[in-house]
Amino acid sequence: MLPEAKFVHLVRDGRKVAGSYFRKLGDECYDDRSTAAMQAHYDGKAPAPPPEKKYWWPVPRRGDPMANAFRGFNQFQRISWHWAEINRVILRELAKLPKTRRSFVRLEELHASPDAVQGLYDFLNLRPSADAFASFARPHNVNRPEDRLLDADERRQFDAIAHDVMTTLGYADRAEYVVNYG
Repeated sequence: MLPEAKFVHLVRDGRKVAGSYFRKLGDECYDDRSTAAMQAHYDGKAPAPPPEKKYWWPVPRRGDPMANAFRGFNQFQRISWHWAEINRVILRELAKLPKTRRSFVRLEELHASPDAVQGLYDFLNLRPSADAFASFARPHNVNRPEDRLLDADERRQFDAIAHDVMTTLGYADRAEYVVNYG
C-alpha cells in the first residue's frame, strides 16, 4: 500500500519493558481476571469482554507452541511473552521488506550515542534539530519515575520465555541496567 514507506523497529531491553509493565500497569495489563475473560472469548466459550483495554491484550494463537503454557503463566510471565511475541512479529514482518525500507535501533543506543540519533534521522531523511540528542537523553512521558532490576524469579521466568528474542535483538549478553530518572 505504501511502497515508499520506511519502518523503524525501535526496541527496548525486554527486561526493562516487562518489569515496568508489571510494576506500573498493575490491573491494566494481563491481570488474571481480564486475561481469563479474553482467553475464554478467544476459545469460543464466552462472549467478548468489555471494551476496556485491560481485557484486550493478545493471547497466543491456536497452534502457537506457547499457547498451552501461557494458560498457566502468572502476570509477569504473560507480560514477558507479550514483549517477546510483539518483537517476533515485527522481526518476521520487517524481514519481508527491502533493507532500504527498514531500520533497527535500540532505545538504549539513542540514549547513549549522538551517532545513533543521527543515524535514525539519516534513515528517515530528516535533519535533526540542535537538541535532537538531548531529547533522547532522559525518559519522557513516564507515569511513575521508578525502576529496579528484575528479581531472581522474574529473571528466570523472563529468560525462559524471551531469551531467544533477547539474543536476536542483541540484549542477551548485556547486563540489565537501572534507569536514572534524575
